[in-house]
This record gives sequence, C-alpha cells and structure tokens, in this order.
Amino acid sequence: MIESIQRFIQSAHEQWCPIVSNQAGVAAGFIPTQGGIYQVRALASVAAGGTDERFYVWDADENPNIGLNKRGDIKSFGVCDEQWQIDLRNQALSYVGQAQYTKRGSVSAQYGFSELGSYDWKCNIFVAHMGIRAGLTIPHNSHWFSVYAPVANDWANGTGIEGWEFLGRDICVQPGYVVGHPATTGSGHCGIVDFDGCAIGAGVFTVNRQYKKWLDGTSGFHAYRSPTNNGE
Repeated sequence: MIESIQRFIQSAHEQWCPIVSNQAGVAAGFIPTQGGIYQVRALASVAAGGTDERFYVWDADENPNIGLNKRGDIKSFGVCDEQWQIDLRNQALSYVGQAQYTKRGSVSAQYGFSELGSYDWKCNIFVAHMGIRAGLTIPHNSHWFSVYAPVANDWANGTGIEGWEFLGRDICVQPGYVVGHPATTGSGHCGIVDFDGCAIGAGVFTVNRQYKKWLDGTSGFHAYRSPTNNGE
C-alpha cells in the first residue's frame, strides 16, 4: 500500500509524510490539501518479516529529444491551486517537440511582440505566447523599434512583471509557474513548470524538458495574479 508522500521544494525536500490508513491492500487514496509537486513511497509487508520499500518511478527512459528522465528515476505528479496553471501548462505541453520557438526557428510578429528570426533565443517569447494563449496578461517592453516580452532574467530575479507575483527561489513549486534561470552574461533561460516538476522551455532544436539547471537553487518562480485575482 502507499505509505507516505513528500512535496517537492526547490533546492530541498520536505520530510516524508505518512498516509494514515487502517486498511491493508494494494492501493490507498490521498487527496492533497495544498498544490505542489508530489512524490510517492510505498512500504509493503514481506512474508519473511520487515518491509519492502518502493517508489513511484519512471518505467522507461523519457524520449531523449524531449526530456532527460531515465527508467528508475523517481517520478512526480503535480497538483495545482488554480485553473490558470493547468491552462498554461497544457499550452506549453502542446508545443513539446516542435521547432518554431527554438533558436533556429522563426516566430512572426504576434500579440503585439516583434518578429524573431533564426538564431534569436526565443524562450521568453515562448513563455509570453503560451501565457497569452492561456488567457493571461504578459507585459510588453519596447526598445527603439522592437517590442519584446520579459526576458528570462526578469522571470528569475524578481524584476517587476505586471500581473505576476515573484514567489522567490526556495518554494513549494507548482505546475504552471513560470521559472527563470538567471545568467550573469546573456538573458538566462525561462520555461513553464510541468506536472512532474520539470520545466518546458524552448531550446536550440526543440521545445523540450531537457534543462536540468532549473533545479540548482538559483531559479526564481512567478505566479499569475490578474487584476481580479490579486493572489486571493
């Protein structure tokens, strides 16, 4: 039976929390009271005595063109507090494996933002377009004749992004948050948190979940706070 769970925190882990159940068997129900990225551990009684510890894991390697998880890696599942998180994540997921938002792709002028051509990094316009398609507000910045979306360092470092709340770095991550990984040179990288805690972002060749540096403790997270939401 499922014995305990833990909620994933950026750069750390909570303690395993036992699921209280008086019924023996092969399954147990659990309804989280808080949004987050969860992992599951099970303890099975062994006839010879003691227990056999098992985890919810990947049963096969992830497609390497999409992500880096391997068979046997602990797998996670996400719980969202609000519908906008699901909508944003689903928009991002629908582009995984595609090439138009990659460095070698090109993106036409859309939603008030300028066109981006081949060899322009596009992770920020990917986040912006996914947000707008999910019904969220993304601010427009302008420089000379260019109109651009908040860059990855803005998402990473708490730069004021209208309509979005900077949550910090050491937080209980939820699917649908925008994550930014900072860079001292260049603009960094940004993406949208998936249901298992990986982030979906536009890379060199595809939109993928291949960027492990999200979890090095320096990334920052933002949540959407519309004028009628205000985080309440």
